[in-house]
Amino acid sequence: MNTRWKIFILALMAISVMLVVIGAATIDRWQTPLICRIAGILLNADVQARSIRMKWKPETILQAESLRILLRDGKRFEIEQLETRLTGNFRDGFRPTHTRVADVGIVWNGISAVSTASPSLPSGKDIEDAVKQVFSDLPRFGMWEIHQVHLSGVLPPHTIQLKEAYVGPSLPDDIFILQLFGTIEGADSTVPFSIEARLGVSIPFPIDATIRAQGIDLHRLPLPTEILSEWSGTSEMELTLSGNIEAPIGVNGSIHGRNAGFRLKTTRGEKRYELPSATATVSAVLRMNEGIQTAIALNMLNTSLLARLQVQWAHGIPERLALQIETPWMDVRTYQAIFPAPLLPPWISHNIVDRFQEGAVKIDTFALEGTPEQWANPAAKGNEHVLRFRARYTGIGAQFDVLPYPVSDLQADVVLENGALNIENASANISRSTLKQGSYRIQHLYTDNPEDRLVVDAAIDLADLAVFRKQPWFTASVPPVVTGIRQVSGTAAVQASVDHLLGPQRLRLPKVEVTLRKTSLTHDDVPEPVIISEADMTLLNSDRLRVAASGGIGTSEIRLSGEGSLSEMTGQVHIVGDIDSSWLSTWIDPKKRFIEALSGRIRSNVHAALSPAGVHATGDLHLESWNLETPDILLRPTEGSPAITFDVDLRPDLSFRVNRFALQAGKDTLSVVSDWASPKQLPERIHAQTKRFDAGHLGIRFTAFDVPVSGLFAFDAEFSPLSQPPYFDHAQGRITIENLGGVLGNPCLPVDIQELSVRFDGERVDIHPLLLRIGGDAVDISGILEGLHPLNGNISIDAPQLNIARMAASWKCPQAEASGIGWVPGVLRVRLHADRLFGKAMTFGPFDADLAIGSQGLLLDEALLRTSTGYMRWKGARSNDPEHTDFVGYLQLTHQDVASLPREIGWDSSRIHGFLTLDGLIRLKATDIRSWKTGIHGSASVLLENGHILGSNPFLTIFSLLSVQNLIRFKSPELIKDRFPFDRMIGEITADSGLISFKGFRMDSPVFNAAGTGSLQLDSLRLDADIGVHPLTAIDEIVSKIPYVGHVLTGDEKALWEYSFSASGIFPDISIQYRPFGNVPNSVWGYLKRSLQLPQAIFSSLFGGKPEEQSSASGKTEREIQYEQEKILSPFGVHAMENS
Repeated sequence: MNTRWKIFILALMAISVMLVVIGAATIDRWQTPLICRIAGILLNADVQARSIRMKWKPETILQAESLRILLRDGKRFEIEQLETRLTGNFRDGFRPTHTRVADVGIVWNGISAVSTASPSLPSGKDIEDAVKQVFSDLPRFGMWEIHQVHLSGVLPPHTIQLKEAYVGPSLPDDIFILQLFGTIEGADSTVPFSIEARLGVSIPFPIDATIRAQGIDLHRLPLPTEILSEWSGTSEMELTLSGNIEAPIGVNGSIHGRNAGFRLKTTRGEKRYELPSATATVSAVLRMNEGIQTAIALNMLNTSLLARLQVQWAHGIPERLALQIETPWMDVRTYQAIFPAPLLPPWISHNIVDRFQEGAVKIDTFALEGTPEQWANPAAKGNEHVLRFRARYTGIGAQFDVLPYPVSDLQADVVLENGALNIENASANISRSTLKQGSYRIQHLYTDNPEDRLVVDAAIDLADLAVFRKQPWFTASVPPVVTGIRQVSGTAAVQASVDHLLGPQRLRLPKVEVTLRKTSLTHDDVPEPVIISEADMTLLNSDRLRVAASGGIGTSEIRLSGEGSLSEMTGQVHIVGDIDSSWLSTWIDPKKRFIEALSGRIRSNVHAALSPAGVHATGDLHLESWNLETPDILLRPTEGSPAITFDVDLRPDLSFRVNRFALQAGKDTLSVVSDWASPKQLPERIHAQTKRFDAGHLGIRFTAFDVPVSGLFAFDAEFSPLSQPPYFDHAQGRITIENLGGVLGNPCLPVDIQELSVRFDGERVDIHPLLLRIGGDAVDISGILEGLHPLNGNISIDAPQLNIARMAASWKCPQAEASGIGWVPGVLRVRLHADRLFGKAMTFGPFDADLAIGSQGLLLDEALLRTSTGYMRWKGARSNDPEHTDFVGYLQLTHQDVASLPREIGWDSSRIHGFLTLDGLIRLKATDIRSWKTGIHGSASVLLENGHILGSNPFLTIFSLLSVQNLIRFKSPELIKDRFPFDRMIGEITADSGLISFKGFRMDSPVFNAAGTGSLQLDSLRLDADIGVHPLTAIDEIVSKIPYVGHVLTGDEKALWEYSFSASGIFPDISIQYRPFGNVPNSVWGYLKRSLQLPQAIFSSLFGGKPEEQSSASGKTEREIQYEQEKILSPFGVHAMENS
């Protein structure tokens, strides 16, 4: 009991005694103020009353009305009616025996709520002493009956209404009865309660009490808010207290809540809990001066909890709390609902517990121990001991974000103690894989830098790993060669420990052991499945790696072993293989762009040493039964098994150095050594050497030839390579080749190197000799190159005879490919000479040409080709930048059989016969070689004699239109079917920008004479011409003898008229049409008529006779003189050149 209550009761007793003494005088007028005055002094309070009276007979009774007591600390007592029966005398004193109180109002403003910061509250020992004192003083107060007490300020904002209260002695006399009946009232709630107790008034002060309450509004109760807040719902309770004040008091009973809820809030987070219905069975032990220990059996959410709560207090306030909970097996949904997420790091709830879908959980221990402040902040430094947790999980099914497959049948034991999380005895099934044994430990759970370790022993079905290819984190963290794996089968036994899965530290693998047996996989870049017969890998401390594996691809077999340090980038690898080359070609070139077929086997023995500086690889390769086919080359070694021995250094930047590369075929060896090179930079030096190498051993055959490559090589040369032709700019050494065949030319015109000797001295190259045989014709090439980059020098090419017809035919060979120079840096001067050139029907020669070839273009100084009937001269230049072509040519022929000319240029030589005399000048000027037709300029005089035209031709068409062909056939033996004879054709031809014009064209024949004018457009081959025809006298006589018709045709003069025809169309489809005189322009018809009427001698004199007769005193025609005067601009910056 509070000390002030004790003082108040003692003062009330003293007042009663004084009233007895004073009341003996029965002076009512002054006893009330006097008693109030004396009581106020004793109570240190303001005491007022409307009246105070004493009755002495038949017993002593004290009565007071409207008694008001106001204490100095603000507490106020208002008692409307007070009646106390007294017993005793003046000598021994008086004491109350029976007191009745009605209509009491108490305002208890001194303590409005429990405050953890109030240091003035009494200690547990003080409370115990006060309660003992009150209990011991109860006999002095007698029996009390109290009606209608209104108490405010004890549970603000609630008030307590005591309807009835009774305190009185019971038999035996040292027991008092306490009964309270009332309500606790709030703004919108009323909680009925009752207290029935038996109190002992002597040592050890026993107590036996029952407390009942209904409809308790949890939201209105002043419950602690440091951790639990936002209470809701109602409850009812019934508690019994049994024991004594000096010994522990037992508390038993039950509490039932309806629609209860609260929010658990800590510095880590918060969570709302909803309990639609919960029943708690309470069993507690209360020690007045220490605290309370409670055992609670709570039934809620389809499960039950056994909780033990221990509260230690000081000064009446909880100083230390200890809660321990255990549960039976429960469904994971219930577990998720009660899981104390705010007490733990958020990832445990979000990433693990919330992902559970099925299974059961049993909480063996959930314990919180510490001050309320520590409960609210279990993650603070020094609070690691506050939370303890131990649970078992069985049959858990879950879907975790980091795994593409659901987890089933998860078993695990979880322990959280002293800030360390331990997951032990874990096992689970993930798709077709099994976690046989696993554990996970986080040493400092609440820090930002936790130390953790995962230990697993698992059997992984490798097919389960394929789905990881779709995970973004997987494709971002593994090399592309891994992402190309499509299917994999087999099982991997994995024993691993992993540190630092959480936190900023780098992931560390103390130990990883992986064992593979009978595993296969398919890869995008590998045409056949890869079989791993067995493989063992061990990784220690994320550094030391040891691997031993064997397997194959198709019929290939590979064995690999090695070990090294990942951190130091050092190690040794040994690879032994027996590789089937057929799948190798499909892997290297799946679309067969370069390799059409590859067969045979490669037996390899390779050793590689790794270091931070790169890789040093040595080994040898043996090619057995090799057969390589590409679009351009075949390789079928004929002399045993070629062997390759290599010694190579490779740096991390992919630069490499060939210390030795040796190819051995039969008894011959070819070796190559190079300086450092990279994919973007060629080596500064390459040295190649062989004393003798027979190319026939390799069985090389170019697809353009029917014979294998043969020949002997010998060289010892060192050169500095270039990425562009001529592919090196500095060289030392020599190269000799003998009888090299099957490399140059094509099947229609093979080119063999009979002998080649080349000496290199810096940038100087001596070629002497280079003997070629081109289709049977010998060619001797020699010269000196003064510079390689750019290329400068002089080359001389001599040939006794060349069959140019065979060379021209080889260009059409099906296996031949178009080729061109495409490059020649600097200026290379070439002199060409051939004594005789053989064509299809003609023999030419001699032929001489001087030309210069360079990167800027080509310059032809002079080319002269002679024939038996004339000659042809050419000169010109071709510039690359800017692009420009300018060539001039002169052609002179005398009485050349035209039957041979069309054959040389690919025309049908059977359509025209006769003898040609020609004097012509032609010039080609074009900025774009593709538009050369519009760049043709020039002129020519043409005479064709004593010939005929076979097949369909315009002249036979004209006869058909005249309808006289049959008549002519009978009388003219020169005219036969599809054949038109002529005596001579003569005319002038001019060309201007690709337009060929002819005027003064005349034909004399035994049948009729003809004259023509017109033009031919080269780019479209469009012909437009007008032809005039005058039949001869023999025909006039034949026609004039035909009755009536002859008269109509010949007239009175007995002669045929002159006729006009038009020729038009796209060559060679020419259309001939008759044109009446009225439709022929006068200028055209006048020209044709005059040409037809001129005698042959006059016509010939107008055109100067034969073209060869138009010569100057120097023996050259005007056109040849004009050719010599034409100037060509050199693309090499040389001034305009004149032909000498």
